[in-house]
Amino acid sequence: MTDARVDDLLHLLETEDPLEVGRVRWSATRLEDRRYSLIYRVVPRAEAERVRERAGGEELVLKVYRAAQPARRQQEFDDLRRVWEALGPGAGVVRPVACWADRGAIVTLRARGSSLGRLVRRACRRTANRTLLAQAAALCTTAGTWLQAFQTEGRRQVRNERPSHLANPDDFLEYVSERLTLLPGLVPPVDRVLCRRLVAHAAAALHALPARTWGAVTWSHSDFGPHNLLADGNAVTVLDFELQPQHPCFDLGYFVESLAHAAGPQAELSRVVRLERAFLAGYGGEIDPPLLALFRLRHLACTYVSEARRRGIAQVRAIPGLLALRERLRRLPEEISPRSASRAA
Repeated sequence: MTDARVDDLLHLLETEDPLEVGRVRWSATRLEDRRYSLIYRVVPRAEAERVRERAGGEELVLKVYRAAQPARRQQEFDDLRRVWEALGPGAGVVRPVACWADRGAIVTLRARGSSLGRLVRRACRRTANRTLLAQAAALCTTAGTWLQAFQTEGRRQVRNERPSHLANPDDFLEYVSERLTLLPGLVPPVDRVLCRRLVAHAAAALHALPARTWGAVTWSHSDFGPHNLLADGNAVTVLDFELQPQHPCFDLGYFVESLAHAAGPQAELSRVVRLERAFLAGYGGEIDPPLLALFRLRHLACTYVSEARRRGIAQVRAIPGLLALRERLRRLPEEISPRSASRAA
């Protein structure tokens, strides 16, 4: 990313004044170099106290995408603003500030905290102390509670809408089956017999579900995992929304599998299970185990395809994680079975 491009964005921030703090000059420092974007910390060169009083904080985050994709950037910003306005300040959502969609840039107020994903990875190591694990578990519980509140509001927002691409059992099975058929041809491959078994179990479980199961629709974050949550003490702030109307289990299954992925291939399984249970306890409510397992299968299959199709050194680095994903796929058939619901009860 050229300095000239960032300087141009800082000039727009100064002249357009979206925070309504008056003419303030800003400076930027690169925080993170991501696969699809660069993240900058933006601070006022002067008048920091005035900015803090009027904006609720003095540090901003500038996210600049490598590919502008204006329509997508504008939608991302609009989704964030919609959630922030619906839930209100202090509800664990970063405040939107400005969007220059044609330049592929979004500005938000900087939230305090550090990545929950990094904390999860440290806490799930065999050598990690119990205090760190307890801290991660408490934050996963908070994440579950936040998701419940988000979905409660989401039900009002998307009333009478249908899920974006998983509207009924037939669509769901077709979507998952298409992805599972790709796995035996990837590196490392997933056993073809296992993929067929997963499709068969998914079909049986979907057939056994009551028809009303697919009537539940709410907001979906679409990428709700520890990597998109900042942890600060006992609080979490959620980032990077891409709202879609989906079944409530979509984000539930996504978080559970993202949690295992964040823990890493060398994680101690019992620690990962503890964090999963803490998250689901925070979410509360009745959760049908086979239905949750179906949405976990959907996420696992999609993640496997995405990770295995990386190129060069990135694909090599992904192999340990892919082997861990393959092991989780091997354990899924029994969890998808309708009999798992009665065992859980």
